[in-house]
Amino acid sequence: MARGKLRIYLGAAPGVGKTYAMLSEAHRRIERGTDCVVGFVEHHHRPRTEVMLHGLQQIPRRELAYRDGVFTEVTTPPHSCGGVVTTFMIVASPCAVVLATMPPLLSAVANAGRHGVLVKSAVVMERLGQVDAVALDKTGTLTEGAPRVTDVLPLAGSGLDEEELLVLAAAAEHHSEHPLARAIVDVARERRLLLPVAEEFGSTPGVGVTATVQGRVVSVGAPARLLHGASDPGSARAALLAGELEQGGRTAVLVTADGRPAGLLGIADRLRPDAAATVTALTRLTGTAPVLLTGDNERAAARLAAEVGIEDVRAGLLPQHKVSVVRELAVAGRQVLVVGDGVNDAPALAAAHTGVAMGRVGSDLALETADAVIVRDELATVPAVVALSRRARTLVVQNLVVAGVFIAGLVGTLPLPLGVAGHEGSTVLVGLNGLRLLRERAWQRAAA
Repeated sequence: MARGKLRIYLGAAPGVGKTYAMLSEAHRRIERGTDCVVGFVEHHHRPRTEVMLHGLQQIPRRELAYRDGVFTEVTTPPHSCGGVVTTFMIVASPCAVVLATMPPLLSAVANAGRHGVLVKSAVVMERLGQVDAVALDKTGTLTEGAPRVTDVLPLAGSGLDEEELLVLAAAAEHHSEHPLARAIVDVARERRLLLPVAEEFGSTPGVGVTATVQGRVVSVGAPARLLHGASDPGSARAALLAGELEQGGRTAVLVTADGRPAGLLGIADRLRPDAAATVTALTRLTGTAPVLLTGDNERAAARLAAEVGIEDVRAGLLPQHKVSVVRELAVAGRQVLVVGDGVNDAPALAAAHTGVAMGRVGSDLALETADAVIVRDELATVPAVVALSRRARTLVVQNLVVAGVFIAGLVGTLPLPLGVAGHEGSTVLVGLNGLRLLRERAWQRAAA
């Protein structure tokens, strides 16, 4: 708000178009796979069912008849075997088979929802149980997503002091959704600094933002991306300070004005209290330790990974690089679960076998793209919902076995009333078995 007027900026930020393009391609692949499965079932299953029923009508029925104290075998001609077909259709009707799947999965979805995990469909719940590899984002996922500015370092020769450097950085970052941007804006507000209006705002995921502030073109982002290997004295000094900040475990953010380095900001984020336990639980479930995917610098990423027990660290990644890592694991035969929160993570969430987003700190794009959302940002619920999904899949198999045994045992020469009673009994049985996952104890066992 400036002088009583509301300024509204419309337009696509640079780099966002690529992000949406990667998301669209991932969704198209999923839709093509679904259409192929549906078409295959429809094309092959229906004709076979019609042929089977027609064949049953041509089979003579043999049964025992009791007359005058003697059992005799009676053969019913094919044209009068309508009762056989009716009994078969009722007994072999796949009601129990259909119910074998949905009650366990929907019960698991409801139970997860009560504990702060929004699973968007029963299909997603089933896919969660198939994962055997996990990729975790750093900022906002393993960390709390509430970073704070610890260092404000204007460069000599820039003509700026700490407050002026903060004003430029915060004004440029004002329209960004990134957690680091919010930290910069928050510290400027805490110091009661007046932020000028930024114009021509643009954001490139994985790189940073650019805006015009008080007539100067200001860029804020990763030092490695903004410096581009420049060797002038100002860039060399900026690279040296960035290395010192990263060596101390902080994230370095470079601020440039009109293409020249103006200063650096050091930003730190706290590790989530349950991060190490979550990594241990996911390692136990999948058999391999998670992979850390982050756009942050390698030193800060390696330091955090060591604290939680992750050895495979992929740092300095752009969104497309994260997608490449996910596809690399998929080509190796792994079913990958990606957990993230930001715009940079959205393409990887879409490309993964299953994507999970952090709800409180997550961007709108990540929440929309993910298959499941951790509403309360409790990282420990990730292994819990995976274990719950596997329990649901176990109950589905149990139900299919029960349904198959009932159908195989009832199809034959049973009278129609007994066939109906057995059919309905098996349907009720598998339904009740699936509803067991609604109990609180089911979640407690999954989280143990």
